Amino acid sequence: MVFLKIFSGRSPEGFEKKGDTYAEKMEYGLAIIEYEKGLGKLDDRSSGDKNYRTKLAEKVVSAKEALARLHIRNGEDLVSASVFDEAEDLFDLAAGLTEDKELALKIENRLKEIRKKSRGTENIEMIPLNSQDEEGEFIHTEDEHFTAIISTLSPEENKVYQSYGNNFKAGYVALHNGNFKTADEKLSLALNENQNNSFVPIELATAKINLGRYDDALRLLKGFILHFPASTRAYTLICEILWERRDFDQAQNFLLSCLPEISESVPVMILKGETCFYQKKFDEAVSIYLGVIEKNGWDEHIARFLAKTYEALGLKEEARSVYGEIMGKCQGCGKRPDPYIMQRYAENSFALGDYSTRVLEMFLNLTKTDPENQKHYFQKISTIYSHLGNHKESQRFLEFAGS
Repeated sequence: MVFLKIFSGRSPEGFEKKGDTYAEKMEYGLAIIEYEKGLGKLDDRSSGDKNYRTKLAEKVVSAKEALARLHIRNGEDLVSASVFDEAEDLFDLAAGLTEDKELALKIENRLKEIRKKSRGTENIEMIPLNSQDEEGEFIHTEDEHFTAIISTLSPEENKVYQSYGNNFKAGYVALHNGNFKTADEKLSLALNENQNNSFVPIELATAKINLGRYDDALRLLKGFILHFPASTRAYTLICEILWERRDFDQAQNFLLSCLPEISESVPVMILKGETCFYQKKFDEAVSIYLGVIEKNGWDEHIARFLAKTYEALGLKEEARSVYGEIMGKCQGCGKRPDPYIMQRYAENSFALGDYSTRVLEMFLNLTKTDPENQKHYFQKISTIYSHLGNHKESQRFLEFAGS
């Protein structure tokens, strides 16, 4: 789902906004990093946000495709200048970025031509590698986009979403493209066409939230819950609005009113814990999160919130322990560690006086995965090298930090 862009700092929306800024400047590599960090940070939210995850994942793909095409254009310029080795490198990079099978095949053929040209054995024609519109964007039909988005839904939801008609389809696609005004208009029409217990209100409410029309969104969501009282997604959106308004007591009372069968579900318990967090009732939040883990076993979503709350309490050792366990679980299942989790583990370790080579390696890695904060990491790296007795490297990284 598309969440309200409320929270500053390291929220998914914050990373998305930064990524959008880079994308607008055609700095697609940096945009990819921000979108991917946003995806990682989504695990700090409830588990019911798969549509918003799809949106961010699509932005990652879109930025990669845009970067691939930028490499292609620059590569063609190099071919024109007979700089074949560098052109080949750019086409190789484009091949590694694109998920468009047709474009990948054309890149492969183009690389063969470039290599032949580089050896002086064949002339090559300058031909476009893919159909594009006047602004160089990708051409996808609305039907294809809609089908891709709803593919993440349950089979039941998928079927009913396809039954809501063309206005819903256009509005739903616009919503996931961030075109909230069009989404509002089209989904309002779709709501008039689908009055009977449909999912249209929650999608329309999402558009209105992003347009700042909170009263309209609340009205739609509360009506939606009457028909779908077990929708944790609706509860999440309502809490987002109440948190924005700082109506924390109302949020807690609202959560107490939910159905017994979902009142202790992980998404709802996260909402209860987060409400306590925003009320600065950190001890209560810790108690909620620990209770869920004790009852249901390990849950990474809960663990992330628990670690964040420990940090708010100043319990750095406990926070580091939880972040370390999250990383250990990731490595155990072969999943790449989330840069955010690595960053929090490294920062808490550093604050505790841990200047080990393991922490050093984490900060070195973070200079690549989080280049926006490189200077900060360079300073930490310099300090660690100093403690390890490597004053030459310490000074070198201090210079990198601009100190």
